[in-house]
Amino acid sequence: MLASGVIAGILAGVAFGGDWRRLGSFNLRLWPLLISALALRVIGAFVPTTPLNLYLLSLAAVAAVAAWNWKIPGTLLIFTGTVLNLLVTVVNSGMPYDLAAAIRVESPIPTDGLHVVLNQATRLEFLSDVIPVGPLHSVLSLGDFLVALGGFLIPFMWLQSPVLSAKRSLRSPDFAFFWLGQAISRFGDPITLVALTYVTYRATQSSLLTALAVLIATIPNALFSFVGGAVADALGYRRVMLICDVIRATTIGAVPLLISANAPLLLVFLFVFAASLCGAAFNPARAAFIPVLLDDAQIVARGLQLTRTPEAILIDAKTMKVVFRGAVRDQVGEITKLEKSR
Repeated sequence: MLASGVIAGILAGVAFGGDWRRLGSFNLRLWPLLISALALRVIGAFVPTTPLNLYLLSLAAVAAVAAWNWKIPGTLLIFTGTVLNLLVTVVNSGMPYDLAAAIRVESPIPTDGLHVVLNQATRLEFLSDVIPVGPLHSVLSLGDFLVALGGFLIPFMWLQSPVLSAKRSLRSPDFAFFWLGQAISRFGDPITLVALTYVTYRATQSSLLTALAVLIATIPNALFSFVGGAVADALGYRRVMLICDVIRATTIGAVPLLISANAPLLLVFLFVFAASLCGAAFNPARAAFIPVLLDDAQIVARGLQLTRTPEAILIDAKTMKVVFRGAVRDQVGEITKLEKSR
């Protein structure tokens, strides 16, 4: 995932006006250690009997290089993702992967010494390879996504010249980050809602509580957006967006931890409500922030594109939501059958 992210970052950096020749001036400390870590992974790919300790050594080396170069944008994401992968691998004596998900996306079944099949005894299941990515025919972990994103940011940021970064244009890195972040957010929000309903029904077997979970996740944004807009005007759009996103990331990220710790469902609902409440302030601030990134002429000329892009992402997200909803319905049916058989 690191190599894929780096390649994507180079392509995107050039597409947004970056100069590929700037790569010649890039300086990465401890780069021989990174090369050694990648070499160990290559050995593991071609030698199935490679012991687990070599994989752990490779992950630790990547984390060390990322930490040593922490001032470079993206390295902290690589460090965090690598540490998460290292943690779940150590506690399970291998990286667990979801066999059913791998079969569903036609992913090659791992035969190396790193991966183990996910089962009921798996610890930190949410950090395992449980996220199916159909277009890539792969099942990835949260750490993999963080590593890929960090690998993307390093060349993307490095290729941008200070002059281009200061421009208020569609090709500026500032607008690129803004657009990419919102595209990912618009894609993930509906899937998060489906996951919440599935977890609620599986834990309670109650249609009423499941409907309540949906209301808790959606109603605050509808009821309090007018208040959120006033808050954004008073405190500043950038500040409100940063504060709200930090709170939302923390609360939504805590949900799987609370569920794995068998916390009361009411506590989970409170965290989801807090995240939705932050969305009521974030959304108007996001809309008002676009003129800060673009000139007036570009807003008028490109306004339709700026409107269509999130909607296209939302349509794709809704398509994915239908797919996930079908999978959830099948799972709920199986749970109901098991309950009746008891």
